[in-house]
Amino acid sequence: MKNILLIILTAIILAVAGFGKYVEYTIKATATSVYQDRLVPQPYLSRKFDYYGSAIQDQIKVIKGGTIDLKSIAEEKAITDTMWTAYLKTYQTPEEKEVSDKAQEYINDADSYFEEITKDGIVTDQEAQEMDAKIYPVLEYVNDLIDIQTTIGATQTKEMITLLDKFSTFMIGSIALAIALLGSIVYDIFKNREKPVKKPVRRRPTQTTTQRKPAPRKKAI
Repeated sequence: MKNILLIILTAIILAVAGFGKYVEYTIKATATSVYQDRLVPQPYLSRKFDYYGSAIQDQIKVIKGGTIDLKSIAEEKAITDTMWTAYLKTYQTPEEKEVSDKAQEYINDADSYFEEITKDGIVTDQEAQEMDAKIYPVLEYVNDLIDIQTTIGATQTKEMITLLDKFSTFMIGSIALAIALLGSIVYDIFKNREKPVKKPVRRRPTQTTTQRKPAPRKKAI
């Protein structure tokens, strides 16, 4: 009985260790993905949004036709393009990839038109309005990407918390069972010690008496 309980305790320890390694691997992989693919790219997307929403859109709205600061816009574009390329290298879900591809189409269209209308450094009011129309879908899709990043990050975080809760419940059950089995083993050990040891009774060897056969009588001659 004691051997069976020890085998069960060993199985519990192995199960806890195995499940623990699985939880460790899963949480580490998920946390790494949340950091690298969701948190790190957030500033990249925000910078892209600000580039079109502030560096270009706000400026052409303010001037409403006239000379714009192409140098500062070019510097901002270089930084933004670098960040956007870094974002595209991160892991993207199918939905996210579809949105980023669509955003890239509008980005290319907006950049081409902006380069066209700023060759002479002057933007007319009509060109500014057309530029504003081309920027709007870029901002919309980039904003969608930010929302997707936030949603995926929140979902993955909840998955980690759920997995930790399951592991905690498993640990509590395993510890309770292990304590119960260990108690049974200890009880069995003390129970066997309490039993008085019976001394073996030594039996005296029985003496066997050999009967002498009477000597044969000699016949008289």
